[in-house]
This record gives sequence, structure tokens and C-alpha cells, in this order.
Amino acid sequence: MILVAPFTSIPDVGARIFPFLPAQVLARDRFDSAAKAPEIEMRVLILHGEEDDLVPAEMGRRLAGLFPDATLLLLPGAGHDDVLDGPQALAALAAFIRAE
Repeated sequence: MILVAPFTSIPDVGARIFPFLPAQVLARDRFDSAAKAPEIEMRVLILHGEEDDLVPAEMGRRLAGLFPDATLLLLPGAGHDDVLDGPQALAALAAFIRAE
């Protein structure tokens, strides 16, 4: 599985963007990746921009620690929308896909 700029959950993102609202209560769709991660038994590559201002890199770090077999690549200078633009991300994708 390959995750690009993943979030831990929608309520976590909502709480970050709207700190004045009870995002944990208001979010109907949770998309709780953090809760599901420990049960995923396949290899996971997480690519995350260090300068992501929408989904902070800390969420990628947290998920990498929750998946049993995860590789995290933090991309210096990359934001949320340009994570895959550089040669480092493409090389990591190619290596991950080739590996068994």
C-alpha cells in the first residue's frame, strides 16, 4: 500500500483546521486510518512533505509508527500538493514497487 500525505483521521484534521469547533463530535465520516493501521499486514510506504500545511507531517510519522511494516519518507521542502514532484519520491515509489 502506498499512502501520499495521509491523515490519521478526519476529526484530527478538522480539529487542526477548526480548533474552535468540536471536530471529534461533528465529523460524521471518520476515515480513522490510525485505528485501522495496526491491523494492516501488508507493506506500506508513506510519503509526506515536511512543509505540508494541510495535513502535517506529524500525522505521517504517527501512522508510520502504527502500521506493522511501514516505511516513511519525509520530503524536505514538499507541501501537500507537490509530494510526488521530485526525483526522491519517484525513486522511492519505484524501489517500493520493485521490492517484494
